[in-house]
Amino acid sequence: MVTSIYILIFFIVLGVFLVGLLQINQMKIIEAIQQRIFTQYSYDFAVKIPKMDLMKNDKYFIPEKVSRFFDIVNIQKGFAKLLLDIPIASVQIIFGAILLSLYHPFFIVFSLVLLLMLGFILYVTSEVGIQTSIEESNHKYSVASFFSEIGRTLKSFKFSQGFSLNIKKTDVNVSKYLLARTKHFHVLLFQYKTLVTFKVVLTIIMLSLGSYLLLNQQLNLGEFIAAEIVILMVIGAVEKLITSLDSAYDVITGLEKLASVTESPMESSGQLELHSNKGLEIELKQLSFQFEPENKIFDHFSVHIKPGEKVAVLGQEGAGKSMLLRLLTGNYQNFKGSILINHIPVQNYNLLSLRKQTGVLLHGQEIFGGTVWENISLGQEEVSPELIIETAKRLGFEHFIAHFPKGFDHVIEPIGKKTPQTIIKKILLLRALCGSKNLLLLEEPWNGLDQASAEKLKSYLLSPANQATTIIVSNDPVFVSAADQQINL
Repeated sequence: MVTSIYILIFFIVLGVFLVGLLQINQMKIIEAIQQRIFTQYSYDFAVKIPKMDLMKNDKYFIPEKVSRFFDIVNIQKGFAKLLLDIPIASVQIIFGAILLSLYHPFFIVFSLVLLLMLGFILYVTSEVGIQTSIEESNHKYSVASFFSEIGRTLKSFKFSQGFSLNIKKTDVNVSKYLLARTKHFHVLLFQYKTLVTFKVVLTIIMLSLGSYLLLNQQLNLGEFIAAEIVILMVIGAVEKLITSLDSAYDVITGLEKLASVTESPMESSGQLELHSNKGLEIELKQLSFQFEPENKIFDHFSVHIKPGEKVAVLGQEGAGKSMLLRLLTGNYQNFKGSILINHIPVQNYNLLSLRKQTGVLLHGQEIFGGTVWENISLGQEEVSPELIIETAKRLGFEHFIAHFPKGFDHVIEPIGKKTPQTIIKKILLLRALCGSKNLLLLEEPWNGLDQASAEKLKSYLLSPANQATTIIVSNDPVFVSAADQQINL
């Protein structure tokens, strides 16, 4: 007797230990999956954001779109719940239904009704649930996006606190969110009400049926109790399955939000590598481009720029000066006509090889949160500290690095906060000019520089030492008069 008790205790303890061991391994697997999800999407974002098609994504505010990365938290938590609850509940339902059918054929009807009920709930509510969940998420991001705008333009809102615009717009956005959230909650509520009704009705039917079979001696008392326990277990599994739909909606919505970045239209790139050791030859033939059908920026525009030429682009505001440079970068390819670089259409080139040989300084370019070295080199291996200092000497501001206490290792805050605008301009100039550049596309590069630095920059860009084809948007009379060609738009 004592031996039997010890054996029983041993197996109970062993069972508890094995269950605990399985739970620990389960946690490890879930953690590995969550880390893999985070890692995969992190690299997807890092690779695909710079490759976004600027034209097709022009209607979006990209920083707001990128903030949807935080939906990955919902996906991680939701996946963990779905991977644990849905398989367990499904196994319980399937094997419970099989077990009940062995007690009596009448229980087969129970299994069929159960499956029909599940199918009905999923059919009626799943599509609506996904739509309302996505709508709720859209309005949630609208609220967050406006807060980001307040933070970005803090000084503007600080000086207009008496007008309460921030409260009014927040009220509108939050009201839309609450309306969408309520619609989604009604879907979840309908699902649970259906489940409760089903549980009550099915419990009455199954207890009545079991009692009838027991009284007619088609089931004994043990089978009756076992059958009712199995029925309650199956109903509990169905409840777990239905309540897991909320997590399923969160996961689907999160995937949709992440896909808005990972599945965004990407720019197309050719296969041809650009190899050149001198300035690039540029030719535009019958170029036409427009953002909107009624607003043509270029209409059958043609120009030829020889290798190494220094070109001044002039024109009134809105004439398309900036857009001309942007088209030459290969960022916009939905134009008509031809853009030829060294006699080959720009679409044929691998854009990476083209951009390696192109120095760009356009309005709207900024520095990012990182070291001075990272902001200038942008990861280009050919750019060395010696090359940066040498280029800075040519431009007349070789001592600019002394402005930073830690030199190249000094960390700049995002968008250059607390960094003087003249220093930011010098960093952007060095970024554009350092390295093997055979094409320079610059907008008013001397604006923001002191007169001595501006004159030295013009002198360098116009000198034979600068062998790159140089196209500069500027109305500066000194540069315009010295340029090899003027393009009037």
